[in-house]
Amino acid sequence: MYSARRITSIITLALFLSASAVAQDHSAASVIEVAKPPGLLMRHDDPCLPNSPNEVCAGPIESSPEAVVKFWTAEKMRDAVIGGGFYSCRVDPQHIITPGGDSCNYAQLPLPYDGLDSTTRVNGILFYRRPYTAPDGVYTCSASVITSTSGQLILTAAHCLMDGVDGFADMVMFVPAYSQDPFGRVHTPLGRWPIQQSFAPQGWLDRENIRDYQNYDVAIGYVYSAPGTPWHNRLEGVVGAGLIPKLIPLDDFPDLVTTHGYPGRTTTAEGPRYGNGRQYICRSHTQSAEFAARILLNECPGANGNSGGPVVLYQGHVFDNELIAIFTNSYRSTRLTESNFVPLYNFANGLLYSLGQ
Repeated sequence: MYSARRITSIITLALFLSASAVAQDHSAASVIEVAKPPGLLMRHDDPCLPNSPNEVCAGPIESSPEAVVKFWTAEKMRDAVIGGGFYSCRVDPQHIITPGGDSCNYAQLPLPYDGLDSTTRVNGILFYRRPYTAPDGVYTCSASVITSTSGQLILTAAHCLMDGVDGFADMVMFVPAYSQDPFGRVHTPLGRWPIQQSFAPQGWLDRENIRDYQNYDVAIGYVYSAPGTPWHNRLEGVVGAGLIPKLIPLDDFPDLVTTHGYPGRTTTAEGPRYGNGRQYICRSHTQSAEFAARILLNECPGANGNSGGPVVLYQGHVFDNELIAIFTNSYRSTRLTESNFVPLYNFANGLLYSLGQ
């Protein structure tokens, strides 16, 4: 088992790495075009790669990042952002505590998202397909950049990067600071980053006990960059700083937290809202939920597309950067623990050289 002190030390060390420590000359796997089979894919008995370590389910390595970027046209991105279904939400007026919050306690953040505000730069939208259950659809979740030695890691929900228990999502691409203007034009000022490999906890695959797998709805994506890319051109260098993962005791329920994400189309008291490619925040008090690693967000209802967004401690700073949980469904989040996060982080962090980065 890994201690909270060890993970804090790992993360603190990452903050002080220089480009010379990471920009090593290692050869990456050759990039080739891979034709995607039409229709539903066959279910895997074990979707994890054979060399997956204990506690970690490693997905296949994406061999053609160019094909991923090409797949996501502006039209596909707009369709995915709207969302496939309508959610409905309404919060008691006395519980609307987000500054500028609407009837669902959500507040839209002002543009531009690639400005000096680190909050909007570090958060982004995650595009993906479900090749095993719905290959004709396009989908989104929310995600954020976390600090790492490679500068290439994002954190999101396991149900975003895995297509049920059948296999991993494909055509996965992270876009920090994504936005759409009133005319529907897509803006990706900080780049489009294909996911090279995804990682989920082995516990997420255990569906025999709902109390177990709901505690593991956390996943990490390793974004692609060319071999030898200097630090300032890696994802974390481009956004400016990653969020710092923080483990807190299971019996600790912070007074105030803030969620960040890209909610899809939702029915509210003001009518249909969201699904417009904009970032929203929701501030909430917390309390215990039905499962050990879960936190109940009293004032933050769920919205399609918001899954995977970070839950950060509210400390009143210009840039609150301590990430303690992942928003996973209505009013609920999955906190980072020694069992659902530390093995993922340590393994993904060690891929700096094995993936040729």
